[in-house]
Amino acid sequence: MLIGVWLALAVALLWLGATTANSLGFNYDEAIFAGMAKDFTTGAVHGHHMPGNGTTEIFNRPFPVWIQPYLGAVKSWQLIPLFTFFEPSVFIARILNLSWTLIGLLFFMLWVWKFFGLAEAVAGGLLLALDPSFYFLGLLDWGSFVPSFVCRCAGFFFVLLAWRSQKIRYAFLAGAAFGLGFFNKVDFGVVLFGATLAAICAYAKPILNFIRTRPKLVALAAIGFLLGCGPMTLMFPRVLKFALANNAPVNPGEFSEKLHALTAMYDGSYFYRLMDVGGLFDQMAAVAPPVWTPLGIIFIAAFVLLLVQLFRQRADDAGRTARVFLLAAAALMTLGVFLLPRAVRIYHAVLVMPFVHLIIVVAGVSLWRKFSEAGNKKAFVRGAIVFIFAALLATQVFAIAKTDQLILKTHGRGWWSDALDKFGAQVKDRSDLTLVSLDWGFHESLLFLTDQPTLVEPFWHLTGTDPALLPQNTNYIYLVHPPAYSLSPFGATFLQFAAKNPRAKIEPWRDAEGEIVFYTVRFTAP
Repeated sequence: MLIGVWLALAVALLWLGATTANSLGFNYDEAIFAGMAKDFTTGAVHGHHMPGNGTTEIFNRPFPVWIQPYLGAVKSWQLIPLFTFFEPSVFIARILNLSWTLIGLLFFMLWVWKFFGLAEAVAGGLLLALDPSFYFLGLLDWGSFVPSFVCRCAGFFFVLLAWRSQKIRYAFLAGAAFGLGFFNKVDFGVVLFGATLAAICAYAKPILNFIRTRPKLVALAAIGFLLGCGPMTLMFPRVLKFALANNAPVNPGEFSEKLHALTAMYDGSYFYRLMDVGGLFDQMAAVAPPVWTPLGIIFIAAFVLLLVQLFRQRADDAGRTARVFLLAAAALMTLGVFLLPRAVRIYHAVLVMPFVHLIIVVAGVSLWRKFSEAGNKKAFVRGAIVFIFAALLATQVFAIAKTDQLILKTHGRGWWSDALDKFGAQVKDRSDLTLVSLDWGFHESLLFLTDQPTLVEPFWHLTGTDPALLPQNTNYIYLVHPPAYSLSPFGATFLQFAAKNPRAKIEPWRDAEGEIVFYTVRFTAP
């Protein structure tokens, strides 16, 4: 039954994702993972990736290792197998993201089945799969959420198997999964921090006894972890140096940003807001979305219910220790996100997944079982539980549908617009051109979307540079954003210079609604 439900969810979400995958432009932060995978599978590199990446030569091709000093290239590795046999495309990259997310969902359902039971596993799978935040992150992952989710769910599953069967292979796989999650991105430390402390709170004595009596299993788990995060272990001094070098004072408004990301994640409106403002995070709070889910409210109610049950149960009750673990993990991981500097996006807020959804279904199923006998009052309570759960799922599906409707209508705005994809299709095979990105948002997308042009991204070090010093060759095309989407002040300076230069031809590129997304500037012959 569990596999059947998972397969039904997988088919439904893949069908839904297939209709959306090509409707949005390929965002810069999505494209870098796919671009480095494409470099390796094709062996053709026509530009450097953003600063901080790292590769190693395998078969005389650049195999991706680092995206940034704190971010491993696990997501690129997930794309390489299919990119090897099919031409790399936006559609394949996004569908692969979603497919890996569904693998993580299967690990989650298997873990919950072994930990609690079939009812919780099926209900939890439905609730998590239809969460709009989970679905759209799985499809349009630009923060390396997908590998993190797969690793954490696989790790929880193998830990449980190792704990119960005490087999070496499960201990090793658990350690490797958690190690790979940490290598994928160091914010996985929030998951390790929360889950470890929660396990200690719930199972301190059994854990100590396990360590004392099964040292080989513990050693194999540690070896698996070190192998999983091997590159991160070897390069940790570099990571630490990078963190200290970039340890700027925390933005005073960071707490409110994190709070908004958390609330928008819980009410299902995050991606509607994000698509509505074209990726301008500072404007998301001002959007009045037509979608809302009561996930956050039901989570709070479920949290309180499990807390009450916890105090009413005996200290030696297995259900009590499981509830201690769930509640402590959710609380500690949420706290960890708020303590982590600059963790202000939804791909940080979702580090608490899947505990939120698990707490809801455990609370709901426990109530259902409590009122499982005949009687009018008990029948009413069971009916209320079913109604609330069905209503929650319905609001989640509605939020997905409305967000999809916005995507299909606009084809993306701003940094998510498909205008850049259309430009890339025009110049894809133009080996005579050099494309110069004078702002963030162009280069990585064009590295993936094109094959022949030479691509450069000099805006990282152009501050204070005179625009007249840039080459004015006829084979150069400069790309700049309008003020609304510009992150580099040099772009505006260059546009002003080009507007006064009689040789400069400025062409606006518009989205499906007619709004200017970016400009291309090309110089005519003297």
